[in-house]
Amino acid sequence: MDRITHEVRLSNWKAVIEQCQSRPKGQTIASWCEENGISVKQYYYWQRRVRRKAVQEASTALLPSSPREEAPVSFAEISFSPKTQASSCAAPDPIPDFHPDAIIRKGDLVIGLQNNISDRLLDRILKGVCHAV
Repeated sequence: MDRITHEVRLSNWKAVIEQCQSRPKGQTIASWCEENGISVKQYYYWQRRVRRKAVQEASTALLPSSPREEAPVSFAEISFSPKTQASSCAAPDPIPDFHPDAIIRKGDLVIGLQNNISDRLLDRILKGVCHAV
């Protein structure tokens, strides 16, 4: 199957999958497929392909742009009084009702985390910390 045909089919199946996702509450995918004359095996085959395409597009969008595309870096000097300097080194005021279950420290960076943090968010935080410090 050539690329254009595949893209058209992928687009059509994406619409079918979206329709199935908005099926009445309580109705199974199998019964929805039967009602609409769609093979359950085909549905899951194309659902997997649509998801792969979505992941590829998302990961491409999240990749940093190449250095040639970025704007030039500029720096600005910021002056501050010694009083400001002392207060900026102090730990920030804690957030009310926040009690971290884990604390990550790296240099001057301190991050408090709760157990209900999503795996994805934790992964992004850790990657950011590794690249930032």
